[in-house]
Amino acid sequence: MPTEVCTTFTKTASPEYTFTRPPGQTEHVPLYAPPTFGAHSGARTSPTRYEGRWQLPRDRATDSKLHRNGVKMKGVLSRQFIFLVSIFILIAILISGLISLHLKEVEQDRSREKAIEEIEKSWIPLITRQVWTFALSELHLTVESLVEVHEVESVELYIRGYGSISLSQKIREPSVVREWPLHYLDVGQRIPIGRLTVRLYDPEIFDLLSTPLAPNFLIDAIRAILIILPTFFLVQMAITRQIQKLSVQLVRISKNIQKGEFNALELKRKKIFKTDDEFDLMVAAFNRLMDNIREERYIRLQREEELSKSLREKEVLLKEIHHRVKNNLQIVMSLLHLQSGSVDQPDDQDVLKEAERRIGSLAIVHEQLYSQDDVTAVDVDEFVKKLLGELKNSFTSQTMKDIKTTSSGNPVFIPLHDAIPLALILNELCSNAFEHAFENYEGGEVQVDLQTKGNSRLQIQIKDNGRGLPEDFVLDQAQGFGFTIVRSLVQQLEADFQISKNTPRGSVFTLSLPLEARAN
Repeated sequence: MPTEVCTTFTKTASPEYTFTRPPGQTEHVPLYAPPTFGAHSGARTSPTRYEGRWQLPRDRATDSKLHRNGVKMKGVLSRQFIFLVSIFILIAILISGLISLHLKEVEQDRSREKAIEEIEKSWIPLITRQVWTFALSELHLTVESLVEVHEVESVELYIRGYGSISLSQKIREPSVVREWPLHYLDVGQRIPIGRLTVRLYDPEIFDLLSTPLAPNFLIDAIRAILIILPTFFLVQMAITRQIQKLSVQLVRISKNIQKGEFNALELKRKKIFKTDDEFDLMVAAFNRLMDNIREERYIRLQREEELSKSLREKEVLLKEIHHRVKNNLQIVMSLLHLQSGSVDQPDDQDVLKEAERRIGSLAIVHEQLYSQDDVTAVDVDEFVKKLLGELKNSFTSQTMKDIKTTSSGNPVFIPLHDAIPLALILNELCSNAFEHAFENYEGGEVQVDLQTKGNSRLQIQIKDNGRGLPEDFVLDQAQGFGFTIVRSLVQQLEADFQISKNTPRGSVFTLSLPLEARAN
């Protein structure tokens, strides 16, 4: 008599589970054995290292499920099924019928190809001569004879300058249509005289069921079905139902996993033998896997929380650092501004003011970093707008000239190690335009355009409509401290730098630098 068995892991007090066996075989075991204690012996155990990965010690009950009778465990379920699945040998009857149909189809294809070959070798030359001589009565007889050829269902003969002659018998589907143009060779010249169209029967394998082969095939198929149906119900009872039960539970468990719940898998069924089979092995392995996943998930969540907390602390710290750096730079700028007020020599005042503007450009970078979420990159477009505003205010208060500033471009982010030298370059070039381009000139304008070349390079153009640079100006030979800084920082950024004339007047400074990651 089959014995009803429930294979499951049920939760008890402490992180242990009970594996339920047939009556009289209950054993209390932990589903998961942490590395701090032994599964049964009470002795302290340690993780073992296997192929470079740490393995947690396994409990004995689960191992006995997974490795009962050794690694080469013979399938108990297979032995229960062996007398059932042997019936499927009768499927050979069905396979034999299919092979017969296939051979019939191959024979049909050969017959059709033979008919096509016969038409090309015998009928087309005959029809071509008759069309050329315009022997209509003979053509009608020839077409009638061609329709009688095996596999030919219809014939249509088109005669150029005359019309068509067509004849058909009962057309069967599916069919294939072949066309042959008719030419007559006259004094080495091919003269088109018509076209022959023939429809040939082209059955598929399922169409051959209507042939005399079909009754035998159907009888064999019915016999096989009568044998297969009982086998199907036996397989349904012994395997499919159990798999369906497991699949329903697995779907439920997978949904609960998303909620953070890890349920045990259980299977109630009737067994022919009382010994453990593959289903018991699968349930035990799955429950142990779930326990390991739960433990690893707990550890992962702890580590993720620690990493997230550490990341938040670092972001706050970096923003605070940038904020303090910006404040310190503002203090240095204030000191330089005060110092320039106490200096009598104009040249010394200019030097201090230039230093103040350079430090101001660095302060803008750090101000951006602590005011945005990303503390590792700087938006060049936003920096340019702030820089132009600061320079305009500074030079307007000094020269009392209203210099117009415009900028265009989309947000482009570059890493901090590139933002600092780029800020100094833009400060030097824009300051040079404000300071020198508009002497004795009203209506000045400084324009900065940003443009990305694909995803690889950033091009920045600083344009002014001032007096322009001298005709003999060469950047490599410029002695000014500002252009010396520009040359050095352009090399540091691995950028390209060009100077050209603006139209109708002024200068254009073009800076092109790579956007891909570079070594710091």
